[in-house]
Amino acid sequence: MPSDLQVSNIKDLTGSNTGLSIASDGQVSITQNNPTIQLGSNTTFPSGHIIKKSVLLNSDSGNIVTSSTTATSLISVDYTTLLNSSSSLLEIVFYASHTTIGSGYGNQYIYITATKSSHTTTYSVNNLIRLNPNSSPNAQQTTRRNMPNTGSHRVEQTTIQLFGADPYPNTMNLTSYAAGDVIRFQFYGVTTNASGDCTLALNDFWRSLWVNEYKL
Repeated sequence: MPSDLQVSNIKDLTGSNTGLSIASDGQVSITQNNPTIQLGSNTTFPSGHIIKKSVLLNSDSGNIVTSSTTATSLISVDYTTLLNSSSSLLEIVFYASHTTIGSGYGNQYIYITATKSSHTTTYSVNNLIRLNPNSSPNAQQTTRRNMPNTGSHRVEQTTIQLFGADPYPNTMNLTSYAAGDVIRFQFYGVTTNASGDCTLALNDFWRSLWVNEYKL
């Protein structure tokens, strides 16, 4: 038959240490200074929490650059999703402490693609992450990064891109993902003049790329 257990404290076996206290209003306090708590797969976090963070690139050596007038693969990273795209949103962040913007040699662009299962280093517009998930990819509605011909400069560069299911940006070929899917994010570079390099990161300066997965 139903019954209640009414206590104010739960102590260890010796009775000298209180591990859990229950206040008069029913609030429970764990009184141990540094308890070990392991959350299982049924744990639910409020919307907006970062539920997984993966640093996928972290180095400080070598140029990441192309002088090609066709889109050329510069770097790629693989991320394994924790939840499906109905429950989470991915944020891709790339940072370079030093890169260059050329002068007098056309424009340089950075493209970001996303693929699952069928990975390739050959650029396809259907793999390009769109700014508007309801649009067809084109120069005005994609993640094209324009580094214009405004003089020769060495600058920091930060690129932040969201990826998920509608209404968030995705690709023509990949509009959703399941928990445990491996998604490859590929960065391509291209220049409109072969004399002007498209540089993602320069020499021995630090660069990093990471993915944050947010709970929706």
